Amino acid sequence: RTENGGGTWTKLAAGLPRGDKGRIGLDMFRGDSRIVYAVVEASGREGGVYRSTNRGESWEQLSTLNPRPLYYSQIRIDPRDRDRVYLLGSNRGFYVSDDGGKNFRDVFSGVHSEDHALWIDPDDTNHLIVGGDGGVSISWDRGATWMFRDNLPVSQFYEISADMQQPYTICGGLQDNGHWCVPSATRVRTGIANRDAFNIGSGDGFYTRIDPTDPRTAFIESQEGRANRVNLTTFERQSVAPLVRRPTSGVRATRGDPAGDRERWNWNTPIAMSAFDPKVIYIGSNVVFRSADRGATWKAISSDLTAHVDRDALQMMGAPVPEGALSRHDGQTSFSTLTTIGESPLDAKLLYTGSDDGQLFVTRDGGQKWTNLTARLAGVPSGAYVSSVLPSRHHAARVYATFDGHFDDDYQPYVVVSDDYGQSWRSIAAGLPAAGVHRIREHPRNPRLLFVGHERGIHVSIDGGATWAPLNLNMPTVPVDDILIHPRDNDLVVGTHGRGIWVLDNIAAIEAATPETLRGDGFLVAPSRARLLSVYTPQAWFGAGQYFAPNPDFSATIEYYLHAGGRDEIPIRITDARGALVRTLAGTARAGLNRVSWDLRIEPPVPGPAREGSTFVAPLAAAPAGPLVLPGVYTITVGAQPKGFKGELKVDADPRVVFPDGDRRVRQTALLGLYDLVKSLAAGRAAVASALARADAATRNGREDAADAERRLRALQTDLASQVNAAATLSRSIEGYSGLPTADQRRQIEWAFDDAQETIGALNRALHADLGGAPPPLSIPKR
Repeated sequence: RTENGGGTWTKLAAGLPRGDKGRIGLDMFRGDSRIVYAVVEASGREGGVYRSTNRGESWEQLSTLNPRPLYYSQIRIDPRDRDRVYLLGSNRGFYVSDDGGKNFRDVFSGVHSEDHALWIDPDDTNHLIVGGDGGVSISWDRGATWMFRDNLPVSQFYEISADMQQPYTICGGLQDNGHWCVPSATRVRTGIANRDAFNIGSGDGFYTRIDPTDPRTAFIESQEGRANRVNLTTFERQSVAPLVRRPTSGVRATRGDPAGDRERWNWNTPIAMSAFDPKVIYIGSNVVFRSADRGATWKAISSDLTAHVDRDALQMMGAPVPEGALSRHDGQTSFSTLTTIGESPLDAKLLYTGSDDGQLFVTRDGGQKWTNLTARLAGVPSGAYVSSVLPSRHHAARVYATFDGHFDDDYQPYVVVSDDYGQSWRSIAAGLPAAGVHRIREHPRNPRLLFVGHERGIHVSIDGGATWAPLNLNMPTVPVDDILIHPRDNDLVVGTHGRGIWVLDNIAAIEAATPETLRGDGFLVAPSRARLLSVYTPQAWFGAGQYFAPNPDFSATIEYYLHAGGRDEIPIRITDARGALVRTLAGTARAGLNRVSWDLRIEPPVPGPAREGSTFVAPLAAAPAGPLVLPGVYTITVGAQPKGFKGELKVDADPRVVFPDGDRRVRQTALLGLYDLVKSLAAGRAAVASALARADAATRNGREDAADAERRLRALQTDLASQVNAAATLSRSIEGYSGLPTADQRRQIEWAFDDAQETIGALNRALHADLGGAPPPLSIPKR
């Protein structure tokens, strides 16, 4: 206890266990600072709940209850009831006592079984907030019932993977929450909701690998190598973990004796799927197993690839951990286990492994012979945890490895690369922050573009690791445990430990930003393929009760780099395959990367900004928008030629929509007819506005018939506005469904043209007869 802000301390030991003590949790009763509770880790029945009524001068043991102290040791007292004590750590939720800690009962929260934080509202102690492996939950009745708050993106992902569907699905393993999958995009404008995610596995979730040729099949692994093959359509699961030998007890009936000395499995057991044949799966204990039939049968292809360290002999705080030490080996069943397996994308027989005791091995013949590379590592502490090993997809002899030294109180970054199959290594960690490194990824097309995930976020290098730059952007400072780059969509996807999954859409600009291109005047980033996706806005209200992740921008993204910026806007022209102008946009001229979105629509019929996603006129839109373009190839021209940039953009049809090209063209003809009609009606509205100004001037000059002319013009103005709205509504209706216009819609088109013909005719007569000096007669397009 300190009474001078930490300047000096007094040890308070009277009544507490005299022997070794481990973790101690404390709380003070807010109504009387003399009352202090402690949950003490100690040997035998000496551990448990203690209370002091004299500010810690002496203690009384009340209970021996102390569930898994290394993991919990959290005790809380109701701020208004000295006898109401909460103790975290129940498998059903947490424990509560109403007699000052003498007797406890467990409370079933129904939200998760591992809680680590509890807040009690000092103004209303019925109000509790609990946080743990399951997230955050709220009670208003002292814990009798709970509301789980699923609007906080706080999941902890260890490993992630993605399939090749459109849009693709991301799956991953979470801390004590199994394995979950979520789409990278939805067809709902509100975004990606919790209801779009689905669970495919239980336990502590780790590796998830989806067959790139069969999105129905995934391999998942929970703690200590419990591997399953999952049918993502039916959610059936089959255990495919290697059964190494006959078990000696029923506890591990599927794995064998965990205390044996032959096979040791890491909590996060590595799984790798072959890039050459997705039926080939690798899994590692302290040896590597290979399956050629999706886990139906296994064969060991290595001997022990670890240092086989006796962890009981390891030094901790200056001496080996004695057998009777408190919480000895809690949470870590095995040591000297494999942590990473890397298969070369260029050679199916080239494999690397890393282990938690710092060993790095390679085989170049599919496992017949393994070579220990550990002694060849330079600048890496002995025994450092190998967090990842990555064979290059561009150079067969190149391999990267990362290490995490925080287990030895070493927070320096360790990233190394070899260009001779691991015979020699050099560090590429200069410029990275002081943080344990978890993962390195190489871009599938640009061999010099690297990404590193570490305890504080993510960094990027465009020069093969010579220099690094932070890439967190709007992502919080959070550990990045895994990284993937989607091979088709070029999205950068990261799994974080505490803030869920983050996606940086389409990193083509980073891919193109090489040291050479950045020295030039500028360049146009190769446009990615765009899709005419059909999306909708549901009639639903969610308040603040759900979390929504934004969908990626469904527009076509036009990106260009300028070495030197300017003040003026840069014109951007979009033309179709025949060279006809489709759209003009105004681009920014900032030095560096510039980005402009094209909504895949033709030029608006009326100048001015249009609401995103609108067809001609959306509710509250500032101005009409044009219809969507047809699938095809379009040319993007940025700036004036010949110094501008030019590139091609392919616009694909919605892959989920069956819409014959002939029918699509018929619908487009109808939409373009209405589009031209709106342009004519807009011209009429402009003419009316000008005429009204002249009529107002004539009235002020005493012209007797000017008032009548103004009334007729305002009536026409109302008719024109109504007809624009009708044409826009009809256009939205036709474009809202991928099919031919119905018979009624075709009749409505005829009526729209008939009404416009009558109104424009009346307007021409009014302009000529009433005001004189009228412009040339207005007209409407042919049907």
